[in-house]
Amino acid sequence: MPFLTYLDPASVDPDDLVDRTKYVGWLRASLESFFRAPDKSRGRTVAILGERGIGKSIVMRRVIDDLRRLHSATTLFLVVDCRRTRDQRRVYREIARQA
Repeated sequence: MPFLTYLDPASVDPDDLVDRTKYVGWLRASLESFFRAPDKSRGRTVAILGERGIGKSIVMRRVIDDLRRLHSATTLFLVVDCRRTRDQRRVYREIARQA
């Protein structure tokens, strides 16, 4: 069967990631530098910007999956899908529910 028969454009499964090695590397290096920092009290913010459907969520999921394998003993990782969340309160509710 043709490949496109199995393609789900809405998928955020990291196993479906295609041709984003550069972005995965950049994001992972940025977050890893935070994990290696001696003083984590200042936190870290990273923004991933781009047009709808270009793979921002799937890149983030790949990096989080990789980091979770390395740092899950000392770090709580939460992934909140905000695509259907229309207000800030619901985002906080989902974060609290997962925690």
